[in-house]
Amino acid sequence: MARYGGLRCPSEVLRLQWDDIDFADDRFTVHASKTEHHANGGIRIVPMFPELKPLFQDVFDEAKAGDVYCITRYRDKAVNLRTQMNKIIKRAGLEIWPKTFQNLRSSRETELFKLTRGNIKAVCEWIGNSPEVAMMHYAQITEADMKEAAKMTILNAAEKEVHDPVHTGADSPCTELNESESDIDITSDENKRLQQKNIGLQLYANCRPVGRAGFEPA
Repeated sequence: MARYGGLRCPSEVLRLQWDDIDFADDRFTVHASKTEHHANGGIRIVPMFPELKPLFQDVFDEAKAGDVYCITRYRDKAVNLRTQMNKIIKRAGLEIWPKTFQNLRSSRETELFKLTRGNIKAVCEWIGNSPEVAMMHYAQITEADMKEAAKMTILNAAEKEVHDPVHTGADSPCTELNESESDIDITSDENKRLQQKNIGLQLYANCRPVGRAGFEPA
């Protein structure tokens, strides 16, 4: 639940009740004691991600009649889940990482930023933190990010963004835009914004840098 649902452990995990689980719409409700003083009362709706759905179903199938909470174990306050988790990590032959459960949430939030193509509002709603906190304490720079960035160039980025490049003349280092309605089909504000972005990238890709003397002769 911490790794794939982004829940705080143990507080949010142990508060999950079967009334909070919506199998029909693939989502569940989280009650966060840490943010109960916020306007939303600490309540948030989280998608039932594919990694979680079969686990929810297995626990539901094994639940006893009358069970209220999804997780019936570890409800004694004397139980130290972090100590048990660290023992499991050692047995798995892995190195124990700091902030055991918080970093599981951090890993999930970082993944979701990529999966949603940077939809910060949605991801922060699901994880239950603010964009400021997410950027400062949760979002990670991964090894995959480093390798991908090492292969990036401005021209490659422009080529990826421009799906319908503007016509360019063979003799001209720069492209002149024809903004007639026949060439630019704007059907919505979103299309207009994306089109302007693509045009700007195409111009950047096709123009040579201006020298020290500027446009005019020295």
